[in-house]
Amino acid sequence: MNRTLILTLLLTICCLRAIPQNDGDDIVIGKYRKLHSAVTNEDRTLLVWLPRSYDQTTLSYPVMYVLYGQNISGYMLPAITACDMLATSGVIPEMIIVGVANAERYRDYTSIADGYIENTVKFFTDELFPFIESNYRTKNYRIVNGPQAGAVFSFYTLLKHPQLSNAYITENPFVGQNRDLLYNMSKELITERKISDKFLYITEENNRIPVNIETAKQFEELVTASNPAGFELHLEIAHPSGYFVPPIPVKEALLRLFREYAFPDSLKVKNLDEIKNFYRSVSSRYGVEFQPPEMILTFKSDEFTSTGRNAEASELLEYQLSLYPKSLNALMRMGDLKRSAGDYESAIKYYDEFLKISSVDAIAIRNRRDELAKKMLEKLKTK
Repeated sequence: MNRTLILTLLLTICCLRAIPQNDGDDIVIGKYRKLHSAVTNEDRTLLVWLPRSYDQTTLSYPVMYVLYGQNISGYMLPAITACDMLATSGVIPEMIIVGVANAERYRDYTSIADGYIENTVKFFTDELFPFIESNYRTKNYRIVNGPQAGAVFSFYTLLKHPQLSNAYITENPFVGQNRDLLYNMSKELITERKISDKFLYITEENNRIPVNIETAKQFEELVTASNPAGFELHLEIAHPSGYFVPPIPVKEALLRLFREYAFPDSLKVKNLDEIKNFYRSVSSRYGVEFQPPEMILTFKSDEFTSTGRNAEASELLEYQLSLYPKSLNALMRMGDLKRSAGDYESAIKYYDEFLKISSVDAIAIRNRRDELAKKMLEKLKTK
């Protein structure tokens, strides 16, 4: 795609979202929510981040649950950055991120032998999921991001409670006292092909405990040999990061998980229906309905306009506004199309709507709007 076009789009999307701040204001990335668990008889802290378009649409979103959610710099921010930047580029769907702060991490996430881990499962299924899904617009598609001890919990639920999530991004779960237990459990279930249609991304650094790495590789061989239907495993043995707490490669995992989601640059479409058809096939692949991303619709409308297909561009932008009513990209472009067609009154309406949403860095839009209003006034005077 033309680099100048991309820069223009990024400026439109990013700069016009800026909101003036006052000296001393807090930097806010989400909201804390408190949830009392009757299952464990304790209060649980959640950190909820909503995607850019959440307050501008009525759409619903997949949810990523980040264990160790209280670790904002180590786990929450990398997850937010990856999801925000990749979704803005149209290569993964926008999603809600819920950080689940630890209560007692080893008790909650690794207590398999004594059965306490089932209380954590019950907290997720009976309390956490219903709370999020009743308070936010969610799709029936979940991703669990499980670092450290959370990897053990993630892997355990994949084996024992596969309905809990569609995809898992974890560190190596084959560690400590649960290593052999989890491997033997997986050997039984994978061989019997009771696990299917799931995505599992495991990461481990190559300077870690050798037997843990070897067990992860044995699991990979087991999956390859059994080939359970629709089950997708990616094991990454990475070079040491240099961090005491290794990062979770959320970006890499999401790109692999959603590799069929991105609209191919090479795919040239003639009309809006072809774009809709592509995302219908994507929805079928992932088992949940996905709408075309705002950025992709913007790109395609510009392609139509640049080749003189203004009618197709207008149809696409109207559809874009039906999904994203406050899309600055679509409002600006609809105003420009109406202006070029000589429909100044409609163009002014689109520009006015743009300016209602954002007056920051909108000098060009205001100038276009005022210029058209002046022309209309002069036209009235000459009658």
